[in-house]
Amino acid sequence: SRDCQSCCLQFSLTLLPYCGAALALAVLAQFVHISSAVWLQVVRLMLWTAGLLIWFGGGIVSFGHALS
Repeated sequence: SRDCQSCCLQFSLTLLPYCGAALALAVLAQFVHISSAVWLQVVRLMLWTAGLLIWFGGGIVSFGHALS
């Protein structure tokens, strides 16, 4: 966003392990066999929602850094 400055790439790569781990945990939670217990399904849905929010939120934070 700022003519490919190295600080923007470095900041984005710093966020990547945290956001990637959150997304990976959310995806893994979708493949875990869960019994019919309602609270376990709620936990799985919460993990999925949190993982997606963290992943896309990292993109917003990274873009905010590029615009600062």
